[in-house]
Amino acid sequence: MWFKEKDVPLQSQFGSTSVAKQIGIWCNGNTTDSGPVIPGSSPGIPTKQRMSLLSDSRLFFVSNLKTINQIRLLTLNKSIMKKFFTLCAVALCAMTVNAQAFYSWEDDMAKVNKVTNAAGYTLQITGKTDKNLSGGNVSFVIDGNTYKTVKLSNGAENTLTAPAGKTFRYVALYSYLNCSADKLKTDDDGNPIIRDSYWANVNGKDYTYEETPLKVTNMTADDLATVSNGSKYQSTTDDGTVFDVYTFDLGSDVSSFTFKNTGEQPGVVIEVSNSPIKTTGIAQVLAGAKVINENAPVYNLAGQQVSKAYKGIVICNGKKYIQK
Repeated sequence: MWFKEKDVPLQSQFGSTSVAKQIGIWCNGNTTDSGPVIPGSSPGIPTKQRMSLLSDSRLFFVSNLKTINQIRLLTLNKSIMKKFFTLCAVALCAMTVNAQAFYSWEDDMAKVNKVTNAAGYTLQITGKTDKNLSGGNVSFVIDGNTYKTVKLSNGAENTLTAPAGKTFRYVALYSYLNCSADKLKTDDDGNPIIRDSYWANVNGKDYTYEETPLKVTNMTADDLATVSNGSKYQSTTDDGTVFDVYTFDLGSDVSSFTFKNTGEQPGVVIEVSNSPIKTTGIAQVLAGAKVINENAPVYNLAGQQVSKAYKGIVICNGKKYIQK
């Protein structure tokens, strides 16, 4: 019995040549320690075994190439879909965190100092904690939706706070003056008079009557005729489309802001948003959609920019006022 090894060339699927081993085992007959050779039954016919790791592995690769590409494509698709859903989730979170919101009086609210609406926004009279918020007797129609006003405590600071995790940058104050002829102050001649009313401070910034005058009242035209300065004012309407509105850019995202009035008691609806608030489409807005920039530069009379610590007459938002 003897062994024979032979190299056999193999052509792979990729055009390269590999070498396999062909091993043959021959048995020519039985042998003894010293006797003659006895012919076997199958002399010269080998038992063969062919080995080629290179060829086998390449053939395996070729036969599974389609499957591997499918796996790669599936993995790529999963990666793309994961990024897509991540972007959607981020967008939804942004919409949730930075959504536009209104604060108005709701039917189930109680007359208390601090009231949270159904959306989680809280309004409080922080300047007079012994005073309470209440529902106004006027409603406004804003972009097709009806909102009942909230009556504030006249001249007191108010604070609106967003729910946890939410912020806003822009604010719109829609308002009317809650006046009654028999409760107004009187002039020197004893005639009822409506005091100059305006937003005196918004988020720490002072304003003047010239900048934020409030001139819409719930008094009827006949009642206004009995008021010495009634011609300066306009009545609200039953369709809720006449009101004062001022929008304020707070300069950065915040979770709360303060505001207060001076003059007569206002009723208000508050809108907050992270995008500029457009009110040009609202009918009969008496004060117009005046945008007040909280971070507008301040100048002295010489035209030099000064800080908020500067004392004296300054110019801001195109208006002169005294900075104390």
